[in-house]
Amino acid sequence: MDVSKYLIHLIPLAFFCAASFAGYYLGRRKSGLSFGLIALIWAGLTWMILSEAQSRSGFDGIGYVIVIVGLNAPIGAGVLIGGLFGWFKKRE
Repeated sequence: MDVSKYLIHLIPLAFFCAASFAGYYLGRRKSGLSFGLIALIWAGLTWMILSEAQSRSGFDGIGYVIVIVGLNAPIGAGVLIGGLFGWFKKRE
C-alpha cells in the first residue's frame, strides 16, 4: 500500500489529537479568555480560507476546500471536544 493513503488519514488525525490535547489543557484551567482567543483565530482563518475559495473560479478553489475539510474541521472539532471534556471533568 502506498504511503500517501496513510498520510491522508494520519495528518488530520494528528491535528485533531493536538487540538484535543490543547483544548483539554485549556478546559482544565477553565480559561475562557484563551478559548475565546482560539475561537476567534480559528473563525478568522476559516473565513479567510472560505472567502479565498469563493473568489476562485472552476476547480481552482478545490485546494482550499481540502484544507477546510482536512485540517480546519479536525482542529475545530478537536478543540471543542477536548475543551468540553477538560471543562466538565471533575477535579480530584
